Amino acid sequence: MKKINLVALVLLISFFIACKKDVIEIYSVKRSEIDLVNYNMGSSSTIYVSFGAFYDSGGPNNNYSNDEYISETFYPKNSAKKVSVTFTSFRIEDFISGNPTDMFAIYNGTSTSAPIIGYYFGTNSPGTVTATNVDGALTFMFYSNSSNTFSGWTANITTVY
Repeated sequence: MKKINLVALVLLISFFIACKKDVIEIYSVKRSEIDLVNYNMGSSSTIYVSFGAFYDSGGPNNNYSNDEYISETFYPKNSAKKVSVTFTSFRIEDFISGNPTDMFAIYNGTSTSAPIIGYYFGTNSPGTVTATNVDGALTFMFYSNSSNTFSGWTANITTVY
């Protein structure tokens, strides 16, 4: 009887090890497919994305800098998809005496010559913006003047069909 129990125990342990190995292999394949990256404005002029986080030049913990003039284009890594960005926080300098001081713009395409989606100031968040152009790309432009910086923005980037 003890011999049968020992054989059953060995078989049971072997089964769990085999299952765990399969789970580890599946997990490692899924982890390798993940392309989650944090992008700070100004890190590159052209970025190919699957998904990640998008921040102003100060990143998630600091204000953006004075005297910035940056444009950046996000393309989907999978050319069949479109870039979609959801802003979860947004705060840049607002109008002073009717004049914008810092400005954020989003374009539906591969450059600042593409159709404008919108201009954003103060706490007027873009919300969710999804490319509709054939390239699936969105271009972002940010300008800051020489005074007053704020927390900037935090956004989640995904790609959608």
